[in-house]
Amino acid sequence: MAELLEKIMSSDGWEVRVARNGFDAGFMAGSCVPDLVLLDIMLPGLDGREACKLMRSDPRLSGSRILAVTALKDDRSIEEIMNAGADGHLAKPFAISDLRARIAALMSEPAATAAPRDPKSVGN
Repeated sequence: MAELLEKIMSSDGWEVRVARNGFDAGFMAGSCVPDLVLLDIMLPGLDGREACKLMRSDPRLSGSRILAVTALKDDRSIEEIMNAGADGHLAKPFAISDLRARIAALMSEPAATAAPRDPKSVGN
């Protein structure tokens, strides 16, 4: 999945860095301050929810958008993801056009904070 997303994002003109686990994702985001983070929730080690909380606790990342990419579709899981600070979520499997549309929408909005939000306001 990471390789496919890397190829898509690179072809769309994004500078891409790939982390293979939640700890590396949080560390990498803090060192490069990205505009956008595509964050898989089911990561080895530190999972995506905890990585998201870690990123949201770093003031340098306050403007970064976080899109959670997940196979989890139940309301409780989505609420946890959004409460961790994600700006939105995209359920797997997804169409590339849906990914691009979600990214465009997120980039036109202010970034989230770690404050709890209504998980249905961003949708899937």
